[in-house]
Amino acid sequence: MPLETYHATTASAISQARQNGYHQTTASDYFAIEALWVKSHHQLPEVRPFDSVEHIVRMHNMQVFDKPTPRIAPYGIFPLEHQDCFDLMTGDILLGTTINFDALRRLYKEYGLSFEIPQPSEEERQRYLSASIAERKKLMHLGKFIIGDDDCKISQTPDIFARAGLELMHENVLVRADRQLINLIKNLDIPDDVSTRFYTGYHDEHRIWA
Repeated sequence: MPLETYHATTASAISQARQNGYHQTTASDYFAIEALWVKSHHQLPEVRPFDSVEHIVRMHNMQVFDKPTPRIAPYGIFPLEHQDCFDLMTGDILLGTTINFDALRRLYKEYGLSFEIPQPSEEERQRYLSASIAERKKLMHLGKFIIGDDDCKISQTPDIFARAGLELMHENVLVRADRQLINLIKNLDIPDDVSTRFYTGYHDEHRIWA
């Protein structure tokens, strides 16, 4: 199957936001996009995508405006109009995405995989939120997702989903990649007493950013 993205849907949402100030679209059961034209002085609405869903995460372009973002593609190479890329980088366009983890869990199940969502306690949440950037790296285990089948399981830190929320990758790409990774691990026949790390990426991304 080819690599899939929500780039075209995002371009349309940005165009609508330029005309109306704000635009919201639910691209799938798993993924929603919001675009706000900041100069219009519109505000984000009270009703946001997937508000009734228990497990969601929201991201937006201003989260990567003033800090390094390892493994995340810069907006300058996105297949959008040059002005849209510029406005995303300067903050004139606020582009928000919402990931519905409950729907994502159902998709993993279709591929024969379990998807365990982390459940940190309120104390652990506050400890993470109040920690420095350096200390947060040590606490990443609190938010690990466990993905696998009866024979093999892998753990993923939450930042892996930034590829969806910030790069606008389709959910099928994420799930297929994990299914293939787990199949690879099982074929390698790694001993139970050995810990192994894998870099998860894509073999050829030129079609995405062309």
